[in-house]
Amino acid sequence: MAQTPACTQMIIFKHKPGTNIKDAASKDGKTWAEVVAWLKSKPTVRRLYWGRHLENENTIYLHIVREGLYQHYDFIASPDYAELKRRLQDIIQGDLIVRHADLIEYTQPCGSLGRGAPFTGTAIYKVTDKAWDHAWNLWATIVPGVKGCRGVAGGYIVEPVDGHQRCFIALVGWQTTEEHHAYHETRHWKNRASILTHGQKGFSEYGHIVFENENETHGPRL
Repeated sequence: MAQTPACTQMIIFKHKPGTNIKDAASKDGKTWAEVVAWLKSKPTVRRLYWGRHLENENTIYLHIVREGLYQHYDFIASPDYAELKRRLQDIIQGDLIVRHADLIEYTQPCGSLGRGAPFTGTAIYKVTDKAWDHAWNLWATIVPGVKGCRGVAGGYIVEPVDGHQRCFIALVGWQTTEEHHAYHETRHWKNRASILTHGQKGFSEYGHIVFENENETHGPRL
């Protein structure tokens, strides 16, 4: 049974070359740890987890779960958002990308949202329609049975992506990337891959996220 969706703020940024935010003993690592601790201290934050893009290692995904979309908008409109950018200014290059989605866990347990899957395969499907709703709900019953799958999650992104409306982000957990890639060579995949062609007009941002940290803060599990 699908888990009730939680509204997630997805903040994406690139860090400067040579930056290692995982090294807690380094200046950059301390800065990042302070940012995470500061965000976690906010009373509206229900959960926080983050990770790096495997194929583009300087790209970081910071996911913040709050009760509703309005709380995310309140944060962006508050001085705290400017403070976040100030705290990050020494380690990032370029602007922050901020998106929001009600992410649904289609499997239980679901390791793909920073809950234990070593790798999370992700893609954004563009300009989806009702046919996609049926296609993804069907796919979410198929892929959990594949060797190495660690859970299926996804949801519609509030904002346009590259000018495209009604975009859907898929987040599928995997034990290894080798198992994910190997699945695409199987007859099982080839006989079913057409399911994912229905109700969408292409995809982007395909790759894997290595979520490094999660934190349950206030309230029930989301």
